[in-house]
Amino acid sequence: MAGVRTHGGLWFAVSVPETFQRLGAIQPSAAGPGLAVFTLWKSLGAEVLIQWRWDHDRRALLLEEQEAANRSRAEQAQAAEQRQADLDLLTLESLRKKRRFSNWKGDRPDKAIAACRAACRDAIDALISLGRKPKKRAIATVIRCCIEQ
Repeated sequence: MAGVRTHGGLWFAVSVPETFQRLGAIQPSAAGPGLAVFTLWKSLGAEVLIQWRWDHDRRALLLEEQEAANRSRAEQAQAAEQRQADLDLLTLESLRKKRRFSNWKGDRPDKAIAACRAACRDAIDALISLGRKPKKRAIATVIRCCIEQ
């Protein structure tokens, strides 16, 4: 009796052992297949194409994969550079002007949002008041108080 086994999203025909005992069958629901079955079915064509390309056009497939990996690395490097440039321009004064917790609107009470904004603003004010070269212990105290608020 032949059966099907999956491994890494691929299906393989296998022989079912003699000791196999059928336990029954589950009838499909009116809602259709579950998400896992749908996702597997949806990606099956791509898996077949990739396997065909691996068997018949491997060099081009590997080249495309390498180019995609290179593009991804370049995009990540560019994003990291942009992030560093943004951080280089960041000051406590500019950080204080930034509006925080806007994405909380509707999910949390307005009072809680206002309290969190005030705690961050107070912490930034306290850090500014420490001067240009504050001690790490003083910074940690301000941050701890902000977190506890």
